[in-house]
Amino acid sequence: MQTYALCLLALVSGFDDKKAPAPAKLTITAETACGHCTFGFGDSCALCLKLDDVTPIILEGKSTEKFFESRLSGTVLIVEGTLTVNKDKRLVLKAEKARVFADKDKGKAPNKGEARIEGEVISVKGSPAIRNGNYPIALAGKHTEGKPASLTGELAIDKDGKLRLGQKKPDSDKRN
Repeated sequence: MQTYALCLLALVSGFDDKKAPAPAKLTITAETACGHCTFGFGDSCALCLKLDDVTPIILEGKSTEKFFESRLSGTVLIVEGTLTVNKDKRLVLKAEKARVFADKDKGKAPNKGEARIEGEVISVKGSPAIRNGNYPIALAGKHTEGKPASLTGELAIDKDGKLRLGQKKPDSDKRN
């Protein structure tokens, strides 16, 4: 019986190892746009953020629903959540919080068109990245693997569907 219990425990603990790594926390400041009307994808209107003329981030989550009607107004939002890539290789932000950018946010929130990513630095094929579930975010420059970091810059997705953060501000390691 003890052998059976040990085997069962080993089997259950093995499943925990197969979980996707925790996603990074993303805060982004950008204008609202429509995925269909502005970027030409999908069969109907969808709220997204416009990083630049060719890069949308599709918004999902209850906290962003109230901004659907303002999708064509270019309202600048600050949205916090987790970032993934859908089957069409488009960025998707599962929003936990969303609010309109205000004067009090200047100097605290990322600049318009930029993102702040908070997470653990890892190495992916010898290059630094932020751990972000199944979609690590590649970084430029040197970073200390295994350390938590908060980095700000322009977020992009390359032709291979990989996420990248082009840093504008130097990284700041969180020292606890």
